[in-house]
Amino acid sequence: MSLVMPKPDEATLLKSSSIINGLKKISKHVLSEEEEKAVYETDGLSIHRQKPIAVVLPENTKEVSQILKYCFDNNVKVYLLITYCLFLKGYLAPNPKK
Repeated sequence: MSLVMPKPDEATLLKSSSIINGLKKISKHVLSEEEEKAVYETDGLSIHRQKPIAVVLPENTKEVSQILKYCFDNNVKVYLLITYCLFLKGYLAPNPKK
């Protein structure tokens, strides 16, 4: 069985730069270059595939809370996946229209 990820929302993609800049105000560990994000496009078994707008590596729970609030306030969907190596991995992807 294959899980299909939602199609990217064009409106969210158009504001990618703004989203990345907003996240960089919260965390100094925001990956936004294509080569940096490539490893985060899939889970460990490549069952899920979605190109993220950005990957944020928070330093503490306060940053996690601020990042999630920012994403909620800006209608940015957050995906958390368990990777093949059993590490929790999260990334930002465009939120499909509701």
